[in-house]
Amino acid sequence: KKEVKEEVKEAGAEKTGPPPMDDADLDLLSEFLSETSHLERKQQVERIIKYRLNPFEVLQCRADMPDDEINAGYRKISLMVHPDKCQHPRAEEAFGICKKALAELQEEEKRVFYVEIMGAARLEAERELKQQKKKEREALAARNKVTAKDVDKLRAALLGGVKKRKREEEEEAGTVAADAEE
Repeated sequence: KKEVKEEVKEAGAEKTGPPPMDDADLDLLSEFLSETSHLERKQQVERIIKYRLNPFEVLQCRADMPDDEINAGYRKISLMVHPDKCQHPRAEEAFGICKKALAELQEEEKRVFYVEIMGAARLEAERELKQQKKKEREALAARNKVTAKDVDKLRAALLGGVKKRKREEEEEAGTVAADAEE
């Protein structure tokens, strides 16, 4: 709270920012920022625990990032979820996951392994998605299949009566002719 008050007062002293705030407004702003920070920390802890198996996701970095950027990402995230600064019940677990993720990405063999696994998982997910889409298209085509009976019903509805097709007329004529011969 004190830090926020000092920052706001300094900004007000420079006369470039908004007008100075009274103590009640500063307290309200400080409380808001504290709650926002708490919420962000909670979300980070839950995100880290959710993605614990992917060290790149844990540290929010890409596979092609240099080590110094990965270390910077680790410092930023570890400060957010450090058990001394975050009151979340699983903050200690999340902090441990961050440390493990950094250690794994610092070892070149493990880093290459994770990149290969992520690539294989991406290909498998794409393959499964294609299969699922194909099944959905087939199911849709089966539902939309039009039969001769459907055509007759449509003709009857549009033309006010059933107009027989030539083939049906020929079949009936052949049946009638066969009956006449007997």
